Amino acid sequence: MYIDVLKRKCLSGKVMGQQEFQNFNLSFYNQSKIWIQKASIDRLALSLGIFISIGLLIVATIEQNNDYQDLVFFIGLVSLISMLMIYFEKGKILLYDYRNRMIATGLAFVLGIQFLESSFAVLMTLMLLSFVFLLKFIQNFYSIKT
Repeated sequence: MYIDVLKRKCLSGKVMGQQEFQNFNLSFYNQSKIWIQKASIDRLALSLGIFISIGLLIVATIEQNNDYQDLVFFIGLVSLISMLMIYFEKGKILLYDYRNRMIATGLAFVLGIQFLESSFAVLMTLMLLSFVFLLKFIQNFYSIKT
């Protein structure tokens, strides 16, 4: 259970007398709790994310003369770990966590690709796959919400 504290109407007050204040009951807070639904994982987007992460790891390993090789390798490794965590938590991950991990991983892909010094074909392939990953996730996310 999560309490959504980023909503404008989450913080609420109530005017009460001294007697009611002295006998305050914590059940008052149960009125504003919002249950966030569990996410239905998009396997295609998840598989594509794992593929892009492995691609970043391979390209970072091949590019030994790249000054940003360590950063690209780190982005690829962390993205792979993030995708695997989503896969292994598929029955337990909440929609909020799923959305944030997928967006952060997609943006990390785009950032990691910016630091590569590979051929144009490799860069455009990884960039195209990253945008497909983000668009596929967004399409799946909005179909969950509606």
